[in-house]
Amino acid sequence: MKIGLDVLTVGEAAEELRVHPRTVHRLVETGDLAGIRVRSRIRIRAVDLREFVGRQLPMSAAATSKTNGRKRLAAGRPRRRPE
Repeated sequence: MKIGLDVLTVGEAAEELRVHPRTVHRLVETGDLAGIRVRSRIRIRAVDLREFVGRQLPMSAAATSKTNGRKRLAAGRPRRRPE
């Protein structure tokens, strides 16, 4: 019997988000990203990863602001211009 769950490993989720696997572990530990524990392993449903990314998009757009006609990151550092 196949349930039809589309699940990712921590490594696969990290590749999709382009972050370190430890970052994915932290997101799951803090509850920011839903994870399923299978014995000692963590699995992330693809739908939960999509919802997490969807929640981040509005936040990242609001985090950038225009200052002196140049976009700045929330931390206040200017973006690097391509040379």
